Amino acid sequence: MREVPDEVQKRLNGWFYCFWGFTICFYLFGILGVLCSTIAAASEGYAVKVFTVIASGCMAFVGFVQPDRQYRKYVIAWRLLDEKVNMYRHGLIEIQELLEGMAGAERALDQIERDTASTKPTNPTPGQQSPVSPTGQPAKPSQPVPASPAQQTSPQRHSPNSNQPPTDAGAPDANTRKPDGTGSNQAKPDEKKVD
Repeated sequence: MREVPDEVQKRLNGWFYCFWGFTICFYLFGILGVLCSTIAAASEGYAVKVFTVIASGCMAFVGFVQPDRQYRKYVIAWRLLDEKVNMYRHGLIEIQELLEGMAGAERALDQIERDTASTKPTNPTPGQQSPVSPTGQPAKPSQPVPASPAQQTSPQRHSPNSNQPPTDAGAPDANTRKPDGTGSNQAKPDEKKVD
């Protein structure tokens, strides 16, 4: 196995520690805030004030620092670089490709920071893509798929409130009389239908 350059290894380790640090902060402050608010609700006297202040501080940290977002951006960059480092260690790529991979991870990190700073967080609706893909490249906007020509021109012969199954648009209706008078389930106007 080849030795990874110090600059690349430092960057890889830094991103690793960042994403784990933010993960720990997210869960630590989140759980501590919920526990303290629960204890404050069940307590009386001076303890209520103490636990309320601690809970407020924890929730403020989670809300303003947003360690879950910080985690996401560092873990994406780390994963991109880690893949290139492993390929380099096993001789599958050369130093130039490793450095390009590090630059690509930096670009992804930069793009995520720009997108986070310029947009409000939104949860995409089902079928939509998030604003940034895991590689840091802007996601393509989702567009509805146009209906095929057959779907656009065929008439609907089935009512949603009907209990009968839909019929083929090209098939004759069971109650339609052919020109020679055959093919109808209905009696002629002057005849009575006999069952």
